[in-house]
Amino acid sequence: MKQLLMILVLLSVFLFSGCGLLQYFTIAEVVEQETVEQFNIEKFKNDDEIEAPVFRGYFLNVDYSYPELFLQCGPQTRITDEIAAIADQFNDNKNLSTIKEIYGWMMGNLRGVEGEKFGRTSHEIITTGGVTGCTDYGLAFVSLARAKGIPSVFIQTARIDWIEARKKSNSGMIVGHILVEVYLEEKWYLVDSTSGRLYLNYDRNNFSLPDGYYVFAKSIEVWDLGVHNDKEMGPVMMDLFWIFDPSVYNNPGYDYIDLTTGETKSSGVFTGHSTVIGSSALIFGKRSPVELFNDRFTAHLSNKRLLDLCFADIDEVMSTQRIIVLHSLDQPATMPDYMLGIIPEFSSSETPVILNEIRDGRRIVLIMTDTTDELMKIIRELPEDFLDGPLNDENVPDVEIVKNSVLVYGMSNPVGVFEERFIKGFSRKGFLSLGNSQYERFLETELVVVLYSLDYPDKMPLYIEEYLPEFSSSELPVIVNEWREGKQIILIKTSTEAELIDLIGQLPVDFLLR
Repeated sequence: MKQLLMILVLLSVFLFSGCGLLQYFTIAEVVEQETVEQFNIEKFKNDDEIEAPVFRGYFLNVDYSYPELFLQCGPQTRITDEIAAIADQFNDNKNLSTIKEIYGWMMGNLRGVEGEKFGRTSHEIITTGGVTGCTDYGLAFVSLARAKGIPSVFIQTARIDWIEARKKSNSGMIVGHILVEVYLEEKWYLVDSTSGRLYLNYDRNNFSLPDGYYVFAKSIEVWDLGVHNDKEMGPVMMDLFWIFDPSVYNNPGYDYIDLTTGETKSSGVFTGHSTVIGSSALIFGKRSPVELFNDRFTAHLSNKRLLDLCFADIDEVMSTQRIIVLHSLDQPATMPDYMLGIIPEFSSSETPVILNEIRDGRRIVLIMTDTTDELMKIIRELPEDFLDGPLNDENVPDVEIVKNSVLVYGMSNPVGVFEERFIKGFSRKGFLSLGNSQYERFLETELVVVLYSLDYPDKMPLYIEEYLPEFSSSELPVIVNEWREGKQIILIKTSTEAELIDLIGQLPVDFLLR
């Protein structure tokens, strides 16, 4: 049997080596333990290499004929001694109980941090205890599962509402999610390793997944795709979905088992909220001042573009909440006519110009000097809250609070649960990420809700934090529901998204009563 499997492995390497995919050159050492049927092998033992590539290309499924091939780990998900020692704590049942123990360990030992989203290894994630988001959760999960002999497929997806927005605007952001397929008791299941869900009645050939996600790649790990960091992943997804037809998405509506409580629940209906359309920030100017401004004020934003004025696109500009222009007269640039209508001060002959105002619901920033050196100096000396902090009193828009209006900040899953339970009857609803916090919209909204978990770190704008000083509390969970300065303000903050969703589900039905 071992000889037959080795022939299959060699054949797979041969077939894939000429297809423009990653090439692998070593042969797996197969550790054959107890076998119960033909081709059922407990583990691949490898040395930093994937012996038989499984990634066949974008929008293509993997070959499920030999589940044991998904026990392989490449350099990104390699099972180190430290990972193996942690995996030894879990039971050897290779069923739902094992998956629950793996997820339980992750929730108890991994915490949200800022950093690279596609370039870290499972070893780095697990040993440091820091995750930057769903990609890190997925990488850690597949390594721990494979260490227990559970075949696992790494799945990368894009949000269907982002795909729709992508067709309208060359947005600088990407919106997607990581999930994992696991092989338990001769059946494939889908697991959301971030929110802790094991989906039932899963169809592995259906690329439409719950919560509006569509599969574009199945592999052993991120690096199979030839992508090693955020900057490389962005263009890949932008190109993949430029001509994609979003109408192919059909919510499968799988029920799921909550890996924390063990309860079976409904995944519900995908509402199609887009946390952002277009960019949260467009920063125009020459490279040095733009990069300095980004480092100081917008590094936390996942949805932004840094570009020269000559690349200003009218559709993208009109759909953006922060427009920032950094200009020095010693570096000539032409402002498009439609942008001169937004920022007429660009034509001023008097310098320096420092403008920071809300206009038509968007923040407009212009910093203009005679020389690049002067521009860089001003950017360095701006206060830390220049971009997201409260505006000067004279610039605060004169707005009236709109009755029966609600604005919910947070990720799509908890936002969807909160909407389903509490705010269906509101006549005006908005759904945003904290990084896309529209100041004027915030001012005119009667009910403001912030749903936040530490595994999806985001920066709280200072003007919202003024209403919610409890946001900085280190004691979790945090639940605030009070009237402050004419608004009903709600904050629910937990360690993980799964805890946040569970807590929202436990709130009393009259939670919003005023």
